[in-house]
Amino acid sequence: MWQSISHHAGHEPFFPFGVSGEDTLHREVFLLAYHLHWSQTEILGLPIPERQRYLELLQEQLRREEEAVNRGSSS
Repeated sequence: MWQSISHHAGHEPFFPFGVSGEDTLHREVFLLAYHLHWSQTEILGLPIPERQRYLELLQEQLRREEEAVNRGSSS
């Protein structure tokens, strides 16, 4: 599943390859539910490419936030 997501600007997927499909799905649902406060039903109702795009966007946002924190702590 994650292999179909292209890596943007050197970003790595949230989950390493070799993680089972069921494990990956649970992690995807957890991340979207935790960060976006969506229900399991809403998340699983999304088409897979759309769900994966939301995960990419979330990953990009979390990296931006981490970079901002790191810049602020190095001052």
